Amino acid sequence: LVGAAAARHPLCDLYESLGLASRVDSNELEGWTCSEEDIGNSYCDGWTGVECSSGSIVTLDLSDMNLGGTIPSSLGSLTSLRRLYLDNNLLSGTIPSSITALSRLQCLQLSFNNLRGPVPSDIGNLEKLDRLYLSHNELTGTIPSSLSIPKKLHQVAIDNNMLTGALPSELSKMAKRATLDFAWNSLSGVLPQELCNAKSLFVFDNAGIINNCDTYCSITDEACIVSNVHAGIDYDALAPPIISI
Repeated sequence: LVGAAAARHPLCDLYESLGLASRVDSNELEGWTCSEEDIGNSYCDGWTGVECSSGSIVTLDLSDMNLGGTIPSSLGSLTSLRRLYLDNNLLSGTIPSSITALSRLQCLQLSFNNLRGPVPSDIGNLEKLDRLYLSHNELTGTIPSSLSIPKKLHQVAIDNNMLTGALPSELSKMAKRATLDFAWNSLSGVLPQELCNAKSLFVFDNAGIINNCDTYCSITDEACIVSNVHAGIDYDALAPPIISI
């Protein structure tokens, strides 16, 4: 009997989906090759943007490379992945729901792309997640209530998208520990009273949001003006509570 063909490695799907061959040819990426059916764990031997621990991929960083294409669903099988950085590119398509199978993922950085569709509803499956950055895309739909599930999640930035609907009251479970940035969307409804004591909540330029909280600052307040950087959003200097509408 002829043995079954080896399963295609997720990095090879990424290699094809993002057109990385041209970047290898121009020496922008080192080590990457998917010419063999079985690449073993060669990716641990100097592949640009790939960090391994004990032979498993723990970090994948292809940020700031002007890459186009879509995120392959097979990335969800990189079960040891802890950090995924694909920000500041030209990625299109949707965020594959398979990403929520990355049970060890701590940081998901997909900001500054052209991603469409919803934030995966079961994003809360990422129980070890502590930072989520989806800013400056074209995401639609509502904010998933499951965001409140990961107990270590302390920075959430989904600003500058096209999200609609109300802020889930479930977010109150994380409001005192997390910085939440949902500014520049199309959210509506009354700001849940439970969020009035949030550590830092940014919901300005959501014309449909009604604020019933006593404490807030405006977009013109210097304390509310923050910048996006590769590692995420630096809110360390901000003194809680801050609610920006």
